Amino acid sequence: AVWLVDRIILRRVDFDELQRLIDSDIESKETSAEVLEAVALRLAKAITAREFSWRELPSDVKLPADSVVIEIPTAEQPHFEIEFSRFAGGRRLLSDETALLASIATSTARRIDSIRVMHERCDREFREQEYSKLATEAQLKALRSQVNPDFLFNALTTIGYLIEASPKKAVETLMHLTKLLRAVLKTTGEYSTLGDEIQLIEDYLDIERARFEERLVVKIDVPSELRAVSIPPLILQPLAENAIKHGISESKEGGHLVISAEKHNVNDAEILKMTVRNTVGAKKLHDVSLSNGLGLQNIRDRLKAYFGAEATLTLDFGSDGWTTAEVKIPLGSGARIAA
Repeated sequence: AVWLVDRIILRRVDFDELQRLIDSDIESKETSAEVLEAVALRLAKAITAREFSWRELPSDVKLPADSVVIEIPTAEQPHFEIEFSRFAGGRRLLSDETALLASIATSTARRIDSIRVMHERCDREFREQEYSKLATEAQLKALRSQVNPDFLFNALTTIGYLIEASPKKAVETLMHLTKLLRAVLKTTGEYSTLGDEIQLIEDYLDIERARFEERLVVKIDVPSELRAVSIPPLILQPLAENAIKHGISESKEGGHLVISAEKHNVNDAEILKMTVRNTVGAKKLHDVSLSNGLGLQNIRDRLKAYFGAEATLTLDFGSDGWTTAEVKIPLGSGARIAA
């Protein structure tokens, strides 16, 4: 008799099975709207409601007399309600069906609360990433603004020396400086190429050769296939300038400057190693270490801003009379092959 009334006359569904189906439906939904739509659709079919709708609360909608409304008790606003109307055969809900709707309303609210927390966490992480990105970009701009003036002042000092020592060479060097400044001042992008950096160094060395003449011996060993690799701008040039200012210029005999680049595989990761080596003459090692100042710290700060702990700048004051500055950057993250 119970089965006849429930299944045939009232067409009532299995409450436990309905609860399981609804829980399964809403578990895969990712928005409040999707959850509410899925719950309303299942319940409308279960309680033979021909029409249903959901909306946010508070609502001033005038409801039909024969409608049934359940409130979704979410932890925070906005709250929602689902309305069912136009029941088949004019049926009315029994007490156990009302209890079922209340139970489903609670589980629906918990799922919506969970979705909200997940979305809030994602939004917070996204905002934190954006803030971190903006802070990094601001730091890079500040660090880069420190490089160009120092580079310009040092170049002008060289020109000033040549004006007194050799006016003709000063004019030639001024032309080199013009070319050099064009290259430096247009270096405003996030990345340059290793080839552009080498060209910048060669332009700088054209100025220094006018002062040192045959006392400055330069060797550049950078394979052509690596010159298209993208690197942060003005990384190697300050090292070359540092080598001449704090090493070679201190020796009456001048010295040698060697610039090289090569690619290595370390733990299945590609690393670009760039080296600037120079002779230091008779200068004492503890005096040479004084060159490890603001210019080199600037390079370290910029490498950290671009690559984090994956990039390094190291100095080695060798007992053989050579100083070596070595920069390593990962090829798989920041450094790229230019198109």
